[in-house]
Amino acid sequence: MTNAQKMLPKLLNLERLRTVMRRPVVFDGRNVREAERMRRRGFEYYSIGRAPVRRS
Repeated sequence: MTNAQKMLPKLLNLERLRTVMRRPVVFDGRNVREAERMRRRGFEYYSIGRAPVRRS
C-alpha cells in the first residue's frame, strides 16, 4: 500500500464529493482507488493503465 492509498480515505469524503460535482468523473493518475468501488459509488472512473469504468 502506498502513502497516497493510506492518506486518501482520510482526505476525501467521496459521498460528499459526488453530490457537489455536476458530473461525477474521477481521473486517477496514481491508481489509488478501486475501479469497481468507484462505480458502485456512482462515479465515472478513469485510471492510468486500466480500463475506464462507467457509472451504473
